Amino acid sequence: MLISRIRREEEALRLEKEEAERLVEEKRLEEEVRRREEELAYAMQQVMTHFDDSIAQLNSPSDLNLDKYYGDMFEEADQDSEYQDDDPDEDSVSRKSDDLQYWEGYLNMKCGGMVNTWKKRYCVLRDETLMWFRAKQEALKSGWLMKKGGGTSTLSRRNWRKRFFVLKGIELAYYESDSDGAPCKGIINIKQTKDILDSSFGRESSLDIITDKRTYHIVADNADDLSEWFSILMRVKNANEYELKQMQDEDANPKNAIGTLDVAVIDSVVPVHLQTKPNAFAIITAERVFNMSADSPEDMNGWLKALTQYHKGQRTYSKEEILMSGWLTKENTGTISRPGITRKKRYFILTSHSLDIYKSVDLQHKLGAIALNRLCSVTVPDDKMFKEIGTWKFTIHSRRYSYNLFTPSNDEAWKWTYAIQEVIDSKPPIETPSQILIKELREASLNGYNDEIDKIYKLNPILRNVPYMLKSPLLPLPYGQIMSSNLDKGYTTLQDEAVKIFNVLQGSEQLPDPMPVIQGILQTCQDLKPLQDEVYCQLVKQTTWVKDADNLNNLRNWQILCCMCCTFIPSRSILRYVRFHIKRQVELSPKTQMAAYAGYALEALKRTRTREFVPSRDEIIAILGRRDMNATVFCHGGGSCQISINSSTTAGQVIHTLVKGMNLDSCYNRFSLYEKSGLVEKAIDDRSVVADILAKFERFRARGLSDRGKPWQLFFKLFCFLDTQSVKPDSIEYSFLFEQAHEEVIRGKFPATDEQLIHLSALRMQFDKGDYVHGDWINDLTEVYPVDRLKVKPKEDNDFGFQQRDRKDTFISGTLRGIGEKTLKRLQKSASDDNILESVYRDDVSATITAIIDKWRTLKGTSAERAQNIYMSFMRSWKYFGSRLFEVECHDGRQAYPKSIWLSVNKSMVAVHKINDPNPLDEFPYEKILSFGAPIPNEYKIIVEGRRSELTFDTTEVFEIAKLMKAYINEIVKKRNMIPA
Repeated sequence: MLISRIRREEEALRLEKEEAERLVEEKRLEEEVRRREEELAYAMQQVMTHFDDSIAQLNSPSDLNLDKYYGDMFEEADQDSEYQDDDPDEDSVSRKSDDLQYWEGYLNMKCGGMVNTWKKRYCVLRDETLMWFRAKQEALKSGWLMKKGGGTSTLSRRNWRKRFFVLKGIELAYYESDSDGAPCKGIINIKQTKDILDSSFGRESSLDIITDKRTYHIVADNADDLSEWFSILMRVKNANEYELKQMQDEDANPKNAIGTLDVAVIDSVVPVHLQTKPNAFAIITAERVFNMSADSPEDMNGWLKALTQYHKGQRTYSKEEILMSGWLTKENTGTISRPGITRKKRYFILTSHSLDIYKSVDLQHKLGAIALNRLCSVTVPDDKMFKEIGTWKFTIHSRRYSYNLFTPSNDEAWKWTYAIQEVIDSKPPIETPSQILIKELREASLNGYNDEIDKIYKLNPILRNVPYMLKSPLLPLPYGQIMSSNLDKGYTTLQDEAVKIFNVLQGSEQLPDPMPVIQGILQTCQDLKPLQDEVYCQLVKQTTWVKDADNLNNLRNWQILCCMCCTFIPSRSILRYVRFHIKRQVELSPKTQMAAYAGYALEALKRTRTREFVPSRDEIIAILGRRDMNATVFCHGGGSCQISINSSTTAGQVIHTLVKGMNLDSCYNRFSLYEKSGLVEKAIDDRSVVADILAKFERFRARGLSDRGKPWQLFFKLFCFLDTQSVKPDSIEYSFLFEQAHEEVIRGKFPATDEQLIHLSALRMQFDKGDYVHGDWINDLTEVYPVDRLKVKPKEDNDFGFQQRDRKDTFISGTLRGIGEKTLKRLQKSASDDNILESVYRDDVSATITAIIDKWRTLKGTSAERAQNIYMSFMRSWKYFGSRLFEVECHDGRQAYPKSIWLSVNKSMVAVHKINDPNPLDEFPYEKILSFGAPIPNEYKIIVEGRRSELTFDTTEVFEIAKLMKAYINEIVKKRNMIPA
């Protein structure tokens, strides 16, 4: 017992000592970072001093006009020194001649600053980037890493130390510092290691190198650096001699360089006279002077020739190289380092690789280049913008910047736009590492190489769950700012939005209510279509190689994946990848909650349809519960029924279910599903997803959009009236026909006199209430009588002897698509007081109710069935019964129609009626109609054979009219095809 207690105390002391050493080391590192930041700040203050010293030593002072240089430097430094970039392959294009494809060698360098001494560096000029290294690139990779001490006893050091690691061949050496001659602290033979593990589960951005003697615990600064180290170490471990030689022969990697310089920012490259350095030259930029010295005059001349080929001096083009050139006004829309907007006139040259920018037409001063690849984009000139600013604007989006370009000529703007787009389209597609690995997984899967699949996942952390954040998207996404129709959403770039979503996925288990976050992710994917595949890949990544399949974060990510599978159809390659992933996870972890979600997601992918809206809260709850959701469908008379739907159930499937359930298979007319609120309704297309309609209702409720506060409902009713005479009175179809006939009456869309309307209203009261009882009253006249007729009915002369002007109908009934949100709000506001009609037309309303009651009394003893039959007999007596009447306005003076008319659409023709006139002014059979549609919003046109002018009507119901005409024409075609020849 005593020995055990002593050992526990020793262990506690050891842990306490390690913790103290760790804190001291962290404090030392913080002090080192602070000191270096102060040195850098001081060095920047000294730049101009050393710049003057270097200029004074130029061999030929006349070669450089200092006044001109300073003027150019400060004029261009704010905006036009083409933005130094850490990734030159993206934003700069090589301008090397054939004999200068690559230039390298040792140079002595002095870059100014506080430590202004000559350093020997190995320099490489490639792809418009000058890189310098401490030595010739013999190392496959080098850089700083944190390493844990390897002691095992209580006196050994096991604290973390920062070491400089160098991988040469199969040996990984680590040093105390990165200076020349630093003592080597150890060497690891990568070929002899037992395993190399990504150990990020224990500490962020860490890996373990396991050998026979010990395990090396190593931590990188960030996840990207760790991934690079892990990948190169595994490549070395698994490579043969030939593959190792290929790796050692690879070109210089800018990420291993001490420093880099984008040649686009070089102003001048000139020789200088230094007594101690006879072969010296200076590279001058707007911010610094780099003094360089070669070992021989030949080397110096070679470097001068190579750099001059690149730098911002004169550039010559062959005639074939120039695709287009000319003056444009450039506006940089702002960058990370240079916010703000500045416009300057520049000379542009478009080649097959880039858009080069010059200060003048003589090409003496190159200001930079916009590299063009497949992810770049160009927006077309905008008429609206021209009206605002008086010039034509188009925009180029590159990887890090967006450029607005202006020209006064519309033709020039379109020529530039087409030419730039052609160059972009000619570029090969860009593949990310994730896409390449997905292809490798597919090949291994098709060949049945399960071991190879496991190896791919093991060697590539980018494919599996990691605790650290994503720095860039997994898939190539187009460049540029996102132009969203909803400015309130604050989208920036696709790359930024992708990273934001991944960060949300990592912390999803901490959310008390995941619904808003899930809807937010889905809405972002709905607004930004390119992100759909990206989010699929992110979810696959975060649900791969998870230790506990049923931990909360993993299940949350699977729930989000289920929602994605119910909402969006991924591209073909990503769809295969997602299916492969789901099936593999089920095989690895069967009989788990995760496997249940995986099975649900796989089934959802089989039936998912294109969605117009993201799922509602009720739908998401159903998805998270892996079950169907219930929807209520209403019909006339207050009836309703509940049906079970999923995320892909269509309106046509619901109609089929209801028709079967009500035994309406042999009905004479066609039914449809409607979305309805009060007097506002719209027939739903059979292919529409019902869950989309319910999601739309949720949005409308949240924004208070409805007709007079009436709830939004799914409504089942007749749509096409193909045979109204053959429907039997004792059938369910007859009841639907009666209810919709009465609906048309109270909407004011049936031609009848006041006396006929009184009679119809009395019949309806007899049908609903039975015989009149003394004291009965009609509380809501709108349920039996078209009260809108009272509003347009002429009044008696007023006290001043003038006839009162007819009031215009403010009740607008139409389709949801035709009636926008502004109209809905106006309806809501104008009808906020349910008694507004009674207060304005109280006398007329009272007189009408009295007349209906008097007529109702005369119907005593009439049964409900008899009252219904009398009602329908009168309706059927109109020759055009079954026609849908749309109130439209005709503005064409060549047509002898009143301004306000009825456009009648029925099974055989389209007709034009005067308002409330049963006889048409004109009839147009479908066989004579050549075309119909809405060329512009709220304008409907019909072209009829034999008429010189087309029929043009103003209406908010263009889509309803077109849909109904198309349905009737389809019925005619279907009927003709059924008749045998």
